[in-house]
Amino acid sequence: MELTVEQKRQVIKGMQAYILSQDTAGGGKTYSQNKFARDTRVNVGYLDAMVKGCESGDFVFNKVQIKDVYFERIATFIGLELKQGYWRKFETEQYLDIESAFVEAKTGATVKTIIGETGTGKTFTAEDMKIKYPVGTFVMRCANDYNLRDFVYYIAETLGVKDAENLSQTRVRKIIEKRIKMLNDGGQRPILVFDEAENLKLPAWGRLKAIYDNVKGECAFMVMGTPNWYRKMKRQRDNGLDIVPQVFRRFMSGSKTVFLSSVSETAVKEICREIGIGDRYVVNRVCEESDNYGDLSDTLVSLQRSADVQGCKITRELYENEYGKAC
Repeated sequence: MELTVEQKRQVIKGMQAYILSQDTAGGGKTYSQNKFARDTRVNVGYLDAMVKGCESGDFVFNKVQIKDVYFERIATFIGLELKQGYWRKFETEQYLDIESAFVEAKTGATVKTIIGETGTGKTFTAEDMKIKYPVGTFVMRCANDYNLRDFVYYIAETLGVKDAENLSQTRVRKIIEKRIKMLNDGGQRPILVFDEAENLKLPAWGRLKAIYDNVKGECAFMVMGTPNWYRKMKRQRDNGLDIVPQVFRRFMSGSKTVFLSSVSETAVKEICREIGIGDRYVVNRVCEESDNYGDLSDTLVSLQRSADVQGCKITRELYENEYGKAC
């Protein structure tokens, strides 16, 4: 599938944000477009043409269209996932709530915690914020098998700290904090987003708390997790368990926490309408079977692919061929 003009623009914006984030001294002294060209093995002339073509949407070098492979090579290098396929962004109530909290935190160097059930769009929206607001935005997904060492080095790697694995954890933490302060001094308004925070263990929270205390007012933090995790943290805070009261006060107390609503039938119907599903039977069946955006995406993508293969619209017959008749 060919890249769209908008996807190519996303790549170039991501590239520019990456170069800016790596140029800690400013003015291209520590990192430049020429260095990026060498790192990605993309002709610097192509990069100049890509940047110039962003406004017009015409990406040409020496009267020849720049091939998608070069955009894809850049995207891979900067860790940008190009959204190809049937599922796309929908500005749902949950998406807008997360974006509002993100912007508030980033512009004010404050803290926001997002609590929502699995499938309410937390991960998708966090990744989209990285595309929409690339400068100073660092998104990390917390794995449940991370120990403290893994977690600290993951933050360092995400922030562009080189050779962190060869340094002590204390030294790496100090470098992370220095890096954050340099980004803030450079006007980037850094924000660290931690998705699936329910996977973090208390030692990792202790290290994150230390980083927060040392860069407070210079960096925003966004933490994303599930209602069960929030209730667990609240209960442990009430019981005075270890460092949980301190963590809760810094990251989750009062207006810091935003609770996402559940996915409504109205939202599901609106998404069906936006992608062109007009068959009432299909819409009703989709509503019955999908109570979160993850399941909804799986169902709609499957139907769209089948419709494309068969060269038809999404109808009751097609739905029943895929999922069977209603009981």
